[in-house]
Amino acid sequence: MASIYKRGKTWTANVFVLMDGERRRKTKSGFRTKSEAQGWANEVEVAKQKHAITFNTKTPFPVYFDNWFEIYKKPFITYSTIKWYELTSKHLHRAFENVTIENMTRARFQKFLNDMGKKYAIETTKKIKMHVHQMVTSAISEDVIVKDFTQGTNTTGLAGKDRNLKFLEADTMKLLVGNLVSRPVEERPVTDMMILMGLHTGCRYSNCSARMDGY
Repeated sequence: MASIYKRGKTWTANVFVLMDGERRRKTKSGFRTKSEAQGWANEVEVAKQKHAITFNTKTPFPVYFDNWFEIYKKPFITYSTIKWYELTSKHLHRAFENVTIENMTRARFQKFLNDMGKKYAIETTKKIKMHVHQMVTSAISEDVIVKDFTQGTNTTGLAGKDRNLKFLEADTMKLLVGNLVSRPVEERPVTDMMILMGLHTGCRYSNCSARMDGY
């Protein structure tokens, strides 16, 4: 049930909501007329019936992503995949350090994807969008936010390199090395050791192969 009252020269509306066994209040003030306040209260009442009410959270968007990742993703994925999520987290912290998850909008996220597309390959921006979309789906199911701000956004990015000029970008190379060294030395196949040697020394495949003979 809503309560409408006048405070000074403007009107205020309160709507009480039962959430997790607690009676909480959704409030908005500054309405010029009583009918405007009543209209807002009616919208909140409709949202309440649809279980679409959310309350303000001060959690920064990147921090929420990190918490979600630690609980719902990290325990169930491989080391190399973990590194991709951590890379996504790094970019989110750079772009949205002071933005709470409830203040994220589709326009904000699209601008972020556009900026990423100017510096990184399109596969990277697609992967970041996928990670964030997974988190958003979880946040909606937990009533933290109502709308999916990744929906309808588009990814762009740099074109792939010519096959004769292909090489690993720094971030990708670090992910590869991290994945290779995560396995104990005595369990690593010869191919892994050859890749590590090539990355650290610049040796050609034939030289790495010769040095690994008998490994």
